[in-house]
Amino acid sequence: MVRPVFATSSKPGTSGKGTELIRLTRRRCPKYPLVALGGIHRSNAESAIQAGAIGVAVVSAIMTSIDPYREAQVLREMIENG
Repeated sequence: MVRPVFATSSKPGTSGKGTELIRLTRRRCPKYPLVALGGIHRSNAESAIQAGAIGVAVVSAIMTSIDPYREAQVLREMIENG
């Protein structure tokens, strides 16, 4: 896990480190699978993948959604079609 990538409502007061955290970790640990966590939403999931994460862990984007199932589907499709 690489965290926190972005600020998140599920951990108030925690600031995100940005996608540079993923890039740096990827350079230092090229063989390890990296999963981005922290403030991941539709608007930034793709940038986490582009930075070197193989996946994302999502809490608030799904838990605060009107349709959590659909939100999870959309995020999954974004990553799979990345």
